[in-house]
Amino acid sequence: MPPGDRTPFSPFPNFLRLWNLRRMDRAPEGRALRGAVARIIEDRPGLLLEIGCGFGSNAAPRRGAYLGVDPDPRVIRAAKALHPEKDFGILKEGRVALPDGAARDVLFSLVLHEVGRSARLELLAEACRVASNDVLVFDYRRDLTGWTRRRIQWNEGATFTDYLEFDLEDAMLAAGRRLVAHAPVSRLFASWIFSTLD
Repeated sequence: MPPGDRTPFSPFPNFLRLWNLRRMDRAPEGRALRGAVARIIEDRPGLLLEIGCGFGSNAAPRRGAYLGVDPDPRVIRAAKALHPEKDFGILKEGRVALPDGAARDVLFSLVLHEVGRSARLELLAEACRVASNDVLVFDYRRDLTGWTRRRIQWNEGATFTDYLEFDLEDAMLAAGRRLVAHAPVSRLFASWIFSTLD
């Protein structure tokens, strides 16, 4: 992974990241996103691996086995304190310490727009390696236009612009997954579910 792509998922210090996430969770768009994620993941069987779990916002609604990983050890310590009943670990060099097919499903929630293209491709390939069933993606809609798009580009930076131009479906097809469901979650966010080709 090129050095420019090794940025943490957010430039904010720990307490500001937590404050920003809490603020988003209280906003209507954030509540719609968290509700959509919860409905999809809460009762899925098997292990759910969340890559880029941050403070573990998606761990709470999950009733089954859950493992959240993030590259920032401070964030993982905070996630463990907030959700002591769930499992968390460190994402090192974009790799998950699990064997092939060890998780039934892999979740990305507001992660793919925050990393550069090569890191995004590596994370998606890693998700496809670890998932025996589905890869679930929740992120910004790629059809955003006008002021909304410009405002988010200003906030998120160059990786967001690249994310909008990135062909997620083709990248996943190349990794052996096909799109089985895609739906808007809110005015800002959407979901994609990718399953195995066979």
